[in-house]
Amino acid sequence: MKMRKNLEIAMAVVLLLGVVTLPVSIGDGSAMRNLPAECVGTDDVFTVGITSPGTGAVVETLCDGWFYVFSSLPADQVSVDGNTITFMLLGNPEFTYEVQASDTEGASCTIAGVFTDIDQVDHAIGGDLEVTVCSAIASRDLPDECVVPDAEVQVTITSPGMGAVTETICDGWTYVGSSIPLFDQTGNDLTFVLAGDTTFIYTIKAPNIEGACCDITGIFKDMGEVEHIIGGESKVCVCICGDVNSDGIVDMDDVILLLEHVGNQRGYAWAGDVNCDGEVNVGDVILLLNHVGDSYELGCCE
Repeated sequence: MKMRKNLEIAMAVVLLLGVVTLPVSIGDGSAMRNLPAECVGTDDVFTVGITSPGTGAVVETLCDGWFYVFSSLPADQVSVDGNTITFMLLGNPEFTYEVQASDTEGASCTIAGVFTDIDQVDHAIGGDLEVTVCSAIASRDLPDECVVPDAEVQVTITSPGMGAVTETICDGWTYVGSSIPLFDQTGNDLTFVLAGDTTFIYTIKAPNIEGACCDITGIFKDMGEVEHIIGGESKVCVCICGDVNSDGIVDMDDVILLLEHVGNQRGYAWAGDVNCDGEVNVGDVILLLNHVGDSYELGCCE
């Protein structure tokens, strides 16, 4: 009810301002939606195209987990209320808007939309309705925890077996070797040809920069030359000295965890040894506490 009232007010303003233009005729006054023909990757931003008679309002409703990003229309012609986006059209017969896809493989979204003309008549938006996140047929496995500076990191790829895998690593992260021959390396792109190998491992070396992260992306190309996004894990980070819970910051939570560690000796071998004496003990807890209070610089082993 509130949305309808807002639309009525907005349409009245359009008429009073005298900016109504002759509508562009497309059939019976309805609008059309255009979506990507192929599935999209997890968290990918894709374009939605709308063609309408020109003046009026388009209301689009997205699904939970799918997010509006921006539009080709001026910001003052767009309003967002949860999953519902309202676009006021002042003679704009065509426009686009961007949506961030779900982070769940195989998730689908059916977009519901209405075009309201200047006579307050609603028309269901036709054209494409559904967009789907690609289901990965190949996956990547990375370490569960952060890695120490200069560490060699093993990346495990599982695939259907026949085809090619191209992985893109980040600047500062270097290729070391693989359990199968490397077919090609161009810049940060590593290509492996699979001759029935359903699982293989390649190794990269992390930079000597605390907190540096790499989001690895990859494509599996099957024997029919069809490309599939590699799913699974994608991000690996270098540990930060003192960040014993690997959340990217050093704070009192880390002090508490390190104190608990002294009692039961679990984990934190590198990030917890903040004075690099070869063991994690109460001395490290005291130094870390002082560091949180901005009075001590930490020095994990190089």
